[in-house]
Amino acid sequence: MSRIELGELMNLEPGEPYELVMPKRMPPVSKVLESLDTLESQALMNRPELRKVDYQKRINAKETKAAMLELLPNLNVYLGGSYDSNGFLFHNNWLNYGAKVSWNLLNVFRHPVRLQVIDAQDEVLNAQSLALTMTIMTQVHVAVAQYEAALEDVKIARRYYNTQMKIAGHVNQSWSLNRLSEHLVIREKVQGLVAELRYEMSLAKSEMAYANLLAAIGKDPFPVNLSDEEVGALAQGLQQRWEYLGQHAMVSQLEEVEQVSEQKQEQEQEQEQEQEHKQEHEQEEGGDAP
Repeated sequence: MSRIELGELMNLEPGEPYELVMPKRMPPVSKVLESLDTLESQALMNRPELRKVDYQKRINAKETKAAMLELLPNLNVYLGGSYDSNGFLFHNNWLNYGAKVSWNLLNVFRHPVRLQVIDAQDEVLNAQSLALTMTIMTQVHVAVAQYEAALEDVKIARRYYNTQMKIAGHVNQSWSLNRLSEHLVIREKVQGLVAELRYEMSLAKSEMAYANLLAAIGKDPFPVNLSDEEVGALAQGLQQRWEYLGQHAMVSQLEEVEQVSEQKQEQEQEQEQEQEHKQEHEQEEGGDAP
């Protein structure tokens, strides 16, 4: 069922065969190269919510100018020619021009109230901008914390998976030498599948956390210059965009130290497991002896 759903997502014809290629499992390295302050600045620049408030502030400032212009009197200037075929007139053609000035006195009394409304709207917009800023910064901090926690889960799951695979290999070797029963081999293989599933789930959660971080800082995963190009050009543009967003940082010395410590822990665990297998084998031999 999942294979059919995946084919639908890839827009394949029903029954069309396809083969999945598993990517290489790279060491879990953070894709975020920027500092937390830089991410906050990007979020404040890119988030559309703050842009909307800025546009509303500009509109409110224009309304203040419009209210000031309404206090000025209206001036109408007119100019035109006239003609009349009446024969009793001294001149049948004449030119008329003039000017009219009018002033609505009610605007004078309504002006203070309107300025108060505009000032109140400005205060509301400032409070809304401050609240949105705090919300966006909180979202960025939470997204960064979740992404770091997801990377740590990936490291733990990878360590557990590697250890379980080594245990399964030792158990399989012991079974080939008739030292252990077959049900122990099956149990370790099942544990290996569970460890692999846990590792894949942690990788998926890390990618989801990275997507949430991109959404928190307002970075668009699609190219900016998308146009009516061919499918191949669009696919290439999307691939380049994702490669740009998915830049892997260089492995630091701290991560190298962590890898060394992981290797030491794995060696210690292997020694403990070998001792346990020896004890189990001795107990089995002791139980078989008369």
